[in-house]
Amino acid sequence: MLWEVKIMSNKSLFNITLFKKEVKTLSVLAVVNFVYLAFYFPFRSLQIIMDITSGNIDMYNFVNTYRNFANPSFIFVEAIFMIAASLMLFSAEKNSKTIEVLVTAPFSRLQIYATKIITGMVLFILPSIVMYFLTYMIVSTNPLISSVIYLNETLQMFITGIIIKLTIFSYFVMISMLFGSTAASLICGTIFSAMPFGIYALIIAFIKGGDAIDNQLGQIISRVTPSAQLFYVASELTSKYVLLAYCILYLFAGYILFEMYKMEKNGEFLTFKWTEPVFKVGFFICMALLGGIIFEAMLYSVSSFTLINKSIGLVLGSLAGYFIPKYLINNKRAI
Repeated sequence: MLWEVKIMSNKSLFNITLFKKEVKTLSVLAVVNFVYLAFYFPFRSLQIIMDITSGNIDMYNFVNTYRNFANPSFIFVEAIFMIAASLMLFSAEKNSKTIEVLVTAPFSRLQIYATKIITGMVLFILPSIVMYFLTYMIVSTNPLISSVIYLNETLQMFITGIIIKLTIFSYFVMISMLFGSTAASLICGTIFSAMPFGIYALIIAFIKGGDAIDNQLGQIISRVTPSAQLFYVASELTSKYVLLAYCILYLFAGYILFEMYKMEKNGEFLTFKWTEPVFKVGFFICMALLGGIIFEAMLYSVSSFTLINKSIGLVLGSLAGYFIPKYLINNKRAI
């Protein structure tokens, strides 16, 4: 009978034992995030309303302040929380062999993955929904404020903020499956988020010597870059469903990779051998272009021969692009 219960529990997506373990892992980070959200939204809204009532702030300044709630600094701070949560759930546990222990326990990989995702959403997305709802209620129930604020715009702003957080979280979950260390996931994930526009920017800067990238092709490529979509959504309140599609895609890809990877690869730089050629080629090209750009700028005051300066940087960048990934991969290869 006990054996049958265990088998049935493996078929479910959620496991309360795993959930408690993940809550314990993220508890400190979740509390800090909750306090930050509480002070940033409902308490700040109440303070602004009290200032208006007492005459310390006029209505025009209030409208500008309120519409700047979802400003770049707030998105940046929330992005840090979401990145840290995803790395703690996956990358850190791969390093500590915790996931390896869980897989050998009576839990399926789907159950482990789904419970981690659900925990992250409960601890970081649900508090955002609660704080947004409280702020919305504070604003909508005040006759003076609701008369000058478009409540539908407020609701859309909150929905957009939640989708942005979901996208960042799901993206770094997927990245954590590709790399064997937390540092590699953080650094490479941040760099990869700028692709494919990043490689296009390097090529144009290498050819034109760092001129502004403002042609039509650059705009088209930037539009299909996930990180660029975050900025477009944050500034224009549009394309929310594009981000939601990215979120679903990242979570699905992350699960496929989670099912595929072997536990003995936990300590390696790259989790999958088939990603090594892609990583080496991409790193080589980027370093070569970056070397040419940097040395052209550095040596310009010494020599006006930009082609020679660029060639020196290209050679040195190519050498770095060849040896650095080779060292990173071979140095941490499992025996």
